[in-house]
Amino acid sequence: MTAVEIDAIRERFRAFGREQASGPHGSPLYVELCRGLAEDPETCALLMAAVPGQRIPNLLLAAVHDLLLAGGAAASDPLAVYYPSVVGGSAHSPDADASARFRDFCIRHRDELIRTVATRATQTNEPRRAAALVPALGRVAAESGRPLALIEAGTSAGLLLQADRYRIRYGGGATGPAGSALTLACRVVGRHPPLPDHLPIAWRAGIDLSPVDVGDPEGIRWLRACLWPEHRDRARNLEAAVRIAREDRPLLMRGDMVDDLPRLAARAPAAAALALFHFTALVYVEGPRRSAFVRMVQRLAAARGQPVWLVGCESIKLLERLGADLGIDLLEGRPADVPDGPSCALVEWRMNPDGSGRHRLLALVHPHGRWIEWLAD
Repeated sequence: MTAVEIDAIRERFRAFGREQASGPHGSPLYVELCRGLAEDPETCALLMAAVPGQRIPNLLLAAVHDLLLAGGAAASDPLAVYYPSVVGGSAHSPDADASARFRDFCIRHRDELIRTVATRATQTNEPRRAAALVPALGRVAAESGRPLALIEAGTSAGLLLQADRYRIRYGGGATGPAGSALTLACRVVGRHPPLPDHLPIAWRAGIDLSPVDVGDPEGIRWLRACLWPEHRDRARNLEAAVRIAREDRPLLMRGDMVDDLPRLAARAPAAAALALFHFTALVYVEGPRRSAFVRMVQRLAAARGQPVWLVGCESIKLLERLGADLGIDLLEGRPADVPDGPSCALVEWRMNPDGSGRHRLLALVHPHGRWIEWLAD
């Protein structure tokens, strides 16, 4: 552990509070805690127990949240009063004492937190992201003329693999089964996205380094811990999506999204159109491996002897870097103005067996699917 490494972690907390946790759909508590952590090298040093790619603010924040959600002595700690996810509507507004209580909590539970950050990875399995995915997959189904074989890279518990099972409302339009146990709402900015009447999905599977079994209470609690404490609506959506997944569990494979992807793709039915997707998964992949992932999908098209589609939703900065690595502009057609707060770009690729293909920017979306701005024709 060096001072340079700790300073880098402190700067990540400073940037996370300013750029990710702030805004209309952010977390005032995490803004306050990140402000304190940016000046607290001792607490930041807990993240040194994580693998290098996971030394990020979300992991320590989620590790503390997980302990609070687990009940027992931790749930009655003085820190808990700031967490609506733990104490409900009686939660205190963040104040200067919150950071001090967070630091004291980390001191008291140091060993447990180190075990968690050493063995867990951040996983945001947000069902509302289906609001961005469904219009994109509807385009793929229409273009291919066949049912879809879906693979999600970085799938977590596979809740987005059942996007067709949710009712999603977009302003004046809606898609998905009217009797679904989960109804989601997505605000439309500008143009309305094209909504399929039905998504024909013949097969679905996901791959993840640490897939979450929807029947594992501790695994599901970790998914809740990765949500922000004020977002009780997201916690309810997660619980409903988990119940749906338990009725018909998707195929989830433990493996690397580059090295092990061909083995999973080989199980997809040949009569279906293979469509892969990822949602803020490449941020956890090292730079060169991101372009390797795209090239692997291209090789899948050659191996199958038919087109393969890839739908990706990542941060604008990440897609700028990925496009530069691949020598293409993934954000062509991006508007100059975007809604306030964090945003991601939704990109669709078609990979042909002969090595040709095309890509297009479909939309800008909120990272948690709260709004969408459709751009494609």
